[in-house]
Amino acid sequence: MNDSCHDRTAWRAAQSRREANGRYPWLVLALLLLVHLSSSMDRFIVSIAGQAIKQDFALADWQLGLLTGFAFSVLYVVCGFPLARLADRANRVTIISVCLVAWSAMTALCGLAANFVQLLVFRMGVGIGEAGCLPPSHSLITDYFPGRRRTTAIACFGLGLPLGALVGMVAGGAAIDLVGWRATFLIIGLPGVVLALAVRFWIAEPRAGANKRVSAGARQPVEARKESLAFVARNIFSDVVARHVLLGMMLATLFTSPSLTFLAPYIVRSFGLSYSQVGMVIGGAQMGGMALATIGAGLLADHLGRRDPRWYFWVPAGSMLVGGPLLILAFAQPTWQLLMLLMFFASMISAAYLAPSYAVLYAAVSPHWRATTAAIAGAMMSMGGSSVGPIVCGAIIDWLTPVMFEQVHHSSFAALCTGGSSSTGAADLSIPDCRTAIAHSTKLALMGLALFCLWPAFHFLHAARVWKRQGRSGLAQ
Repeated sequence: MNDSCHDRTAWRAAQSRREANGRYPWLVLALLLLVHLSSSMDRFIVSIAGQAIKQDFALADWQLGLLTGFAFSVLYVVCGFPLARLADRANRVTIISVCLVAWSAMTALCGLAANFVQLLVFRMGVGIGEAGCLPPSHSLITDYFPGRRRTTAIACFGLGLPLGALVGMVAGGAAIDLVGWRATFLIIGLPGVVLALAVRFWIAEPRAGANKRVSAGARQPVEARKESLAFVARNIFSDVVARHVLLGMMLATLFTSPSLTFLAPYIVRSFGLSYSQVGMVIGGAQMGGMALATIGAGLLADHLGRRDPRWYFWVPAGSMLVGGPLLILAFAQPTWQLLMLLMFFASMISAAYLAPSYAVLYAAVSPHWRATTAAIAGAMMSMGGSSVGPIVCGAIIDWLTPVMFEQVHHSSFAALCTGGSSSTGAADLSIPDCRTAIAHSTKLALMGLALFCLWPAFHFLHAARVWKRQGRSGLAQ
């Protein structure tokens, strides 16, 4: 009761501040951006540390893919839907704060893991970051910002993903060279506890659906807070537009996520850069490109969408049609400098699908279903996308490496390369032929999966046709 009174009082005070100067929603957005940044740092630090972890624990590449993808997806599904449903009914600020403490602690514990199984369990705990960050944060943003500014606001929040990865990779790479990967996890994880306190006491919980104007054709429940998850999911998937957008998001993640996992190991294997150098070049190129795409795609879709709402679908479709071939071209380069130059543009374009896709989904559903919709989208992108993609890529590398090596040398790769990508351990990269075999296999696997980026473009284009055919109103409202 007291918490409820406190929340109502805080919201009224926040409304007064917003009406007085219009700045409070942007301050809230800035704090939520820091939360997302923390989540992204904790998530992507394993990408830059991947080769060091692989060598320390003698892992195969499919196990490395398991750490970066599946470990998140399991706990996202277990915790994501209950937390999203709770966010549609309860205090979203409290949910974000508690989850922030949890995933920060789990990140720190990763540095204490004694074996692969323990590290896998702790990485699953970090998955709470995705479950307890994005759905309630998106729900808060949709209440603080009207439709005409919502895509831009979601895009600004989405900057936390590439910026957090950038900071994590640059700072993490330097820290790994200085103190090792274990201490780096401790350094990255612990500051999140302080941020959780700031979120809990500085953000006011708004009324659900405070900005609840949605486009014509959006699902409108009779009593949104009483419906089951199955009921909400059936209604969302019965909408042809929402269904194809969700499929497009899942497939886009499936075919682009391997480059997030294996780009750093590929550079170490192919060009022999230090972890500090890898963190700098990947942070500036891959994550810098994603950061520009995240905010640029939101602004572009909001601008063009006022003329024709189909631009909210055409921007994601274009990002896949152009981004996939650019990824292939980037991995085909013979030097790391050319690779990173093209990777900047490839990452910038291939990441442009996220913000407009979320804006379409939130316009197509009831305001009371937005956190649940975010959880469904996140689960599909995690379980069907970022969970499967890195494991498949790692398995292809593990299969290709000994095949390529043995065709040339007519001898056992596992015997000569200290296990290589077999189950017995990590390849000895000090042996040139071993390094060449695993580097070429990594390149071919990444290029092959990027080719399929053309597939999700079909779903975005089909959703645009259905939106137009059904005569739905514009999204920029």
